[in-house]
Amino acid sequence: MRTLLLCGLVLTLASRAFAVSSLAAAFAVPITNDVVVVISTYGELTELAGCSGEVTYDARGRITQVGPLVIGYDTRARVSTIGAATVTYDPKSRVSKLGALAVKYDSRSRVKSIGPATITYDPKSRISDVAGGAHVGVVIKYSL
Repeated sequence: MRTLLLCGLVLTLASRAFAVSSLAAAFAVPITNDVVVVISTYGELTELAGCSGEVTYDARGRITQVGPLVIGYDTRARVSTIGAATVTYDPKSRVSKLGALAVKYDSRSRVKSIGPATITYDPKSRISDVAGGAHVGVVIKYSL
């Protein structure tokens, strides 16, 4: 699986020279200038990406540090802190707050907002718009 982080909000494939076997979208939220957290459309914290700095792991293979940021885990092995940013979860184990950014969900359990950014979906639950939040990017994952 390859990941493409889009800074813009629109992905246009001008050529069909390759076949995409699977395609999924998620949201990239920067914690610092060097660290980005990826949240799936259903509220799972799926990735932590560091742009610079050493990455360290514990004996269980979990990331414990990205550059100067220490990563903490709760008793359920979920990320609970990323540096000074606290990650909290709702009763369904979906991210409910990431630092100062609240994450809200619609009636279909899809992310509807991350802080001031609002997310709109088409009838097939595909992301159709992200507005009002320059800090939130869209991540497209695909397999060729």
